[in-house]
Amino acid sequence: MIRQSQLHNMILKKIYYFYGKHLESKKLYTPAIKFYTKGYSESSAIANYRLGFCYQKLKDYENAVYFFKKAITLEANKAHWYLHISTVLGKLNKNAEALHYLKLGITVDKDNKYQKKFITLNKKLHTNPETELGAENIFIQNVEQVEESTFLYTIEGTIATNIEKDNISLYLESRENTIEHTPPYSLFLEPYTYEIDENGFFMVSFLLNLSTLKIDSDVVIYTFDFLLKADKDYRIKVIEDLQDVWHYEDYDFIPYGTKYNNYSLMVVRKASIVIPKRAATNITFFLFKIHYKGGVSKVTIDLANALADAGYNITLTSMFLTNTANMYPISKKVNFEYISISSHYHVNTLPIDAYGTKENISPFFLDDLNAYFAKSDIDVLYVPIYSPPILMSIMSTVPPHVIKIVGDHSSRRYELYSNVLNSKNTLEDTSLNRDMKRTLFFKNICNIDAIHTINPLINEVLIKETNKMLISIPNIIDFGSKITNNTPLTERRKCIILVGSLTSVKNFDTVIKAFSKLTKEYTDWSIEIYGAGSEERKLVKLIKVLKLVNKVNLKGFTTDIEDVYKNSMIHLSASHKESFGLTIVESMHCGSITVSTNQTIGAKYLIDHERTGFLAEDNSESGIYDVLKTVLSRIEEDDSSMSDIQTNAYEASNNFNSVNIVQQWGKAIGLLRKNKSIPTNRVL
Repeated sequence: MIRQSQLHNMILKKIYYFYGKHLESKKLYTPAIKFYTKGYSESSAIANYRLGFCYQKLKDYENAVYFFKKAITLEANKAHWYLHISTVLGKLNKNAEALHYLKLGITVDKDNKYQKKFITLNKKLHTNPETELGAENIFIQNVEQVEESTFLYTIEGTIATNIEKDNISLYLESRENTIEHTPPYSLFLEPYTYEIDENGFFMVSFLLNLSTLKIDSDVVIYTFDFLLKADKDYRIKVIEDLQDVWHYEDYDFIPYGTKYNNYSLMVVRKASIVIPKRAATNITFFLFKIHYKGGVSKVTIDLANALADAGYNITLTSMFLTNTANMYPISKKVNFEYISISSHYHVNTLPIDAYGTKENISPFFLDDLNAYFAKSDIDVLYVPIYSPPILMSIMSTVPPHVIKIVGDHSSRRYELYSNVLNSKNTLEDTSLNRDMKRTLFFKNICNIDAIHTINPLINEVLIKETNKMLISIPNIIDFGSKITNNTPLTERRKCIILVGSLTSVKNFDTVIKAFSKLTKEYTDWSIEIYGAGSEERKLVKLIKVLKLVNKVNLKGFTTDIEDVYKNSMIHLSASHKESFGLTIVESMHCGSITVSTNQTIGAKYLIDHERTGFLAEDNSESGIYDVLKTVLSRIEEDDSSMSDIQTNAYEASNNFNSVNIVQQWGKAIGLLRKNKSIPTNRVL
């Protein structure tokens, strides 16, 4: 039986659809799209056609093609739909694809109702110099599964010269990635069948065994580009929408067309290797896109890897999947999943008028999200905070039994927390309170089970704002065997190291000004700044004005900052805001004397003043001058306590290794499980 709420939604969608049609008849195409979208059903051919038609009228041909293709896929016997998509593809100069649909339309037009229009369009596509079909056009004609792991590719087209069967092959090559430093994986396939006529039109087929594309690696996404090798290399075009995903063993194989309509194949490694699990609790981490480069992606992947290595059952899920490989290594012990394929559905590409607002998200992504949760066995879900529509969509669809942890990595909020701590007030007392309470983070507190922060000082603020469990566990920092603190301070360079982007937030200009007042007394000391950014010219000018050209050096990026730390006496961080302070922990581990300020919540947490490092009262010029003078004088006087500070700092830095962090997460998840029931059939 249809529930009353379902019936109500069905009637409401019908009303939206018919009002959209009314607006379309008045040539009000933009508002028509909005109402069509409200009443949209992905499985309705006519709804897709009407959206495509409106976008065609608005000359938004990309969106028009998308919806015309969906309409034709659902209902393939409408001749005039082929006429529309052929016309639009011609506008986009995709003539080969346009001619393909035109040819299909002619076969569907049984009573020749649109014969004249098809003939006119056919002539236009062949005579327009901007859309003329060239002498060489090669495209995928068909892909057919012939065995469980074997697919027959049929490729056809025209080439300028006749090529014998022995001189033609299909070449597959993987794209480079940032993890592996090896040549691309490649594969040659010989023809299975081959025909060519006197006009140079050919048809060739190849058998591809998917098992040959399975790669055992810390890269979970490989993209293979297809080339036809004959008298030269030919890109193979796609002329039909590719929506299939092939599943074979623990891999997904996803064919797609690039933005230039070249055929490529994504290979996605999903399941982990079989290892004994220490607990049956299934922990899933969400990331927006697996290939994104940045702090949140790196620390989330590092944590997933460490938990999996420790025997936990871990799944890393990319909300959107693209053809770009993951930026950071993903352990083969980690399961990998994805929710939506970006080339099919994307929050920002389906149509902008309908879904590109702050309040809405593509219904296709919501469908994928529901399908993902329906098939997934999740006990604990960890989600770094993302944009409002993304996080709200997740929280509204996740099953109620799942323990939901939201990770707060926002530097803007951490700056607020720091200000609150410095003033010893609550959020209620700050001028930012109203803006803060309206943010996504505070709006969603009621929908989650725990909040994860990377700095325990923040609990002093949040404990007054929520009764949710607060998890304060820092990021994993694994230093590797090459980093040690065994170089005595007396054998290091008299150099102060600054590391970070050359932006105003790092406060490098204030450090330089403070240092300039110390150079007459400490003549053999210098500063080295590692990084790049928008403030570089400003810093160069300041160095010249203060006559410090031989004292302050901008070194740019380095791939071996650990070696710099190991051979330098002091590392200084004077940022205006820093939620954690990775460089602080790295320098402590490498034996540099670490100096920072009370200004940032990260430094307050990491440095115990005069035990593991030094803290200035603030990050003003006078504050930095005072703390630097203290540290420099104690080093110059061979103060024995400096060696103790080195040792204490090194020991403190080891608190952030993977063993300690995994233990902390194990305890936190155990406490959450006690406070929230997990289905009784779970083996714990």
